[in-house]
Amino acid sequence: MVTDWWTARTVAITGATGYVGTALRNRLAARGARLRLATRQARPTEHASVCWQQGDIRDPDLWRAIVAGADVIFHLAAQTSVAEWNAVKALTTGTQVRITVGSRTVRGGIDRTMDGALVVTTEKGQEMFDRQEVSVVSVKKPSHRKRNTLIGLAAGTGAGLGIGIATRPKPGQLEIITPDAITAGFTAAGAIGGTLVGLIIPPGGWREVYKK
Repeated sequence: MVTDWWTARTVAITGATGYVGTALRNRLAARGARLRLATRQARPTEHASVCWQQGDIRDPDLWRAIVAGADVIFHLAAQTSVAEWNAVKALTTGTQVRITVGSRTVRGGIDRTMDGALVVTTEKGQEMFDRQEVSVVSVKKPSHRKRNTLIGLAAGTGAGLGIGIATRPKPGQLEIITPDAITAGFTAAGAIGGTLVGLIIPPGGWREVYKK
């Protein structure tokens, strides 16, 4: 019988809540490894073979607890850009954000920001995301739907007026509809069409303020 090499191996992982760390710990747990994982925030035990160690990885005591007797060490934690995270910390309460956390993307309003975490009110309620978990933070751009609608109205009206004038009957031609009615009809149709185009143009969007 062939035994997986990782079975019963003690593996220490820092940055275990990040995108790579999450995939790695899930794969190793499935292959029978005993995991010691460093985290800033308290976390529930996922499996009997998984042990979370809460603390700061810059703390020597935490390091000793994590790596003592480990067969393999994966050091995935990293200091993210302070300048970029400061942009996240500068976001005001209620700012609409889109956050990528591991393989999950969530949207919600900023509740508060800290040096090591971000608290957001999502559809699930208030959630806290560890800085090490967050890979991308984007803010919602202001909507330009009103501006787009006005531009569409003006462009459509001008185009319709031009077409209406161009299609007016020439002198001597049979007039079923008066020239003024033709011009007015094309102008109105152009205005309606332009307005509809302005309305369907996607408003706003998202702007990245942080990316790990």
